[in-house]
Amino acid sequence: MFVKKTTKSTSNFLKINAQTLFAFKNDKKILGKTLDVHYRKNNCNNARLGIIAPKKLVPLAVSRNTLRRQIREDFKKGIEQLNSYDILVVIKRKIEAPKAELEGILTQEWKKLKKHLSK
Repeated sequence: MFVKKTTKSTSNFLKINAQTLFAFKNDKKILGKTLDVHYRKNNCNNARLGIIAPKKLVPLAVSRNTLRRQIREDFKKGIEQLNSYDILVVIKRKIEAPKAELEGILTQEWKKLKKHLSK
């Protein structure tokens, strides 16, 4: 008989559900032109990321997934500086920019976040 080995691993990503949204409702946030970054202290040893990219604002699935991948990649690059925080990125306006410009927008938002967390 095959027994599935279960390991408890810490994930760097948040599952977005009603409880998660309620938890971030009154927490600190950084407001940008195209996206908002909500953050709060967590009890884990690592930073975790959640992304909300509504279909209404980013209608094509390819675009939504590309956007999510880019946000995750930028998050992974700076994860060491974001210890013990839950971060929720909410897209609030259409982002119709080439990949290079998108990276610049995200870099600005991460710099703002790191500045707020270092206070």
